[in-house]
Amino acid sequence: MQGLSIMGLPFLDYSVTNKVPNDIMYGIQTRCKNFLSTLAKELAERIPNNVNVVNAVKNFCPERCLTMHNRAKFSELSLNLLKTDKVITELQWKELINVRWEEELGKENFSSEEFWITVYNSNAGGEFVFRNIASFALDVLSLPLSNAVVERVFSIMNGTKNEV
Repeated sequence: MQGLSIMGLPFLDYSVTNKVPNDIMYGIQTRCKNFLSTLAKELAERIPNNVNVVNAVKNFCPERCLTMHNRAKFSELSLNLLKTDKVITELQWKELINVRWEEELGKENFSSEEFWITVYNSNAGGEFVFRNIASFALDVLSLPLSNAVVERVFSIMNGTKNEV
């Protein structure tokens, strides 16, 4: 029973209270270890791709993109996702820091979504001066960090679908 700490004390208490046989406990322990080992291997395989996505997303966090010391250079953004003119978008990225967005938003603390939607709709003399960079940021922010939602939908579909 000593190696059961990976399953937690409530489980250990339950197994002792209900007198679960040692051979069954050993089987459960083995399956849990195998599951955790497989999980760790699969996560390790997926992390390199997901790290790039997370890094792309964090560059568009208002706290990072509106301060000089944390701000990514334009060339460090995920430019492979850029759908608009690169030169104009880079100019907008550079100019973005010169606007007092707290005044535009009417508050000092705001989410990335609030910020980029405001930037997208920012209008100076009838011209949307930050439309390219905001579209780019919103595209990056809409990237799924995992495919769990999609997998869940397919799982629900398979559970309710019948073959005819």
